[in-house]
Amino acid sequence: MKIKLRVVGAFFGASPGVGQNVLTDKFSGTNGEVVLDLPDVPGVTIADVMKKASADAAAGLIPNVSVFNYSPNAPLPGEGLKEITIVYTKLPPKVNGTGPGPYVLKLSDSTELTSHELQYYHYREQGSDYVQLNKNNVTSAFCVPPESPLVDGDSIVWRQVTILFNVNGNPRDLMFALASAGKASRKGNERTMTAS
Repeated sequence: MKIKLRVVGAFFGASPGVGQNVLTDKFSGTNGEVVLDLPDVPGVTIADVMKKASADAAAGLIPNVSVFNYSPNAPLPGEGLKEITIVYTKLPPKVNGTGPGPYVLKLSDSTELTSHELQYYHYREQGSDYVQLNKNNVTSAFCVPPESPLVDGDSIVWRQVTILFNVNGNPRDLMFALASAGKASRKGNERTMTAS
């Protein structure tokens, strides 16, 4: 079965990507995503998709990509993705990166305020659009089969997201937000006025 893979923020399969009606491009041979040929058997995991991308890159089967690596490459049950590294010999068309070389997305340690997570989204084409099939991006381990089994034509999209746990702005940020919304706040006064 053919599975499409994209890594948002690292340009992998990004010309231009899921959910847009575009013509086949020369970089990936599809509508902007890297296509991987996996065995059509029950229980294919997202880790299997990643392993295939790594092998295809090493074999020179993904144009302009010399390395696709991820960690952990032998995930334990319940273990999430910590890092994706892609080395380009040439960037795909229609992207604004700084040029060839390594592009890395990493999970970062949580602080009191934020956490940077790597999440995957499982999409299936439905008519002229895509629907997301997985409902739990944060806690879904990538070494177990996804909630909906992978079938021919599905797309996996990895994205790095920042999750806020608490207030992280300062009074200046608040004033800017209020001014942008057409509201002004007066110091020492609980009243907020709407601009007319």
